This record gives sequence, C-alpha cells and structure tokens, in this order.
Amino acid sequence: MLSETSSTGLTTLAAVDFAERLAAREPVPGGGGAAALVGALGAALASMVANYTVGKPRYAAVEADVRLALAQAERIRHELFVLVDEDARAYGLVSAAYALPREDPARADAVEAALHEAALPPYRT
Repeated sequence: MLSETSSTGLTTLAAVDFAERLAAREPVPGGGGAAALVGALGAALASMVANYTVGKPRYAAVEADVRLALAQAERIRHELFVLVDEDARAYGLVSAAYALPREDPARADAVEAALHEAALPPYRT
C-alpha cells in the first residue's frame, strides 16, 4: 500500500532542482518518478480548466460533469505526487536487495520481491 505522505521529499523540490537531480548520475529520481510528476502536472491542467469552467452560467448544463471531472483530476494529481516518491522508495528496496551478498540464499527472493515492488509505482502511473 502506498503511503499518504512523501517519503523522499522529491515532490517538495523546485522544478529546476527536480530536473537537476533527474539529469544527475544518480538513480533517483528516475523515469518512474518523472512520469508520475508529468502525469500530476497534466492532471493539474485538467483541474485548471475545470476551475475556470465551474460556476460559469454558459456551462450550467454541464456543471455537475465538470465538478466530477475536477474531483477526479484532483484525486489523480494527488495520487501521482505520492507515486513520485513511492518510485524512489521502491528503487531503494531494489538497491538494498542487490547489495546482499551473492552467496546469501535469501538474495534471489529479496531481489524478486524488490523488483516486484519497484514495478508497482510505474504500473500505477
């Protein structure tokens, strides 16, 4: 289950700082986190359009639909922000599993479990 709070703080970075970290020779943030962030920005744009539409007499006939779309866009935006940090956290599990000694009999299972966990944030994105 995904946490409701940021575990790595990537979503608290300024856009320029996030991009700098993404460009660096560091494993996180990576493609999964970047994809989630871009998705969150897309959902934010959908919210912006809905917010400009709600309450306008011209669009009264579709007000209920727009309010529903706004609620959905906000839910998605928040979930995607969580997934930015969840992707980084999951990579940490993979890194830790691969750091186990090769002769450790539990290593293969740990790597498999970590890879499964690491696939979840991009899948959910």
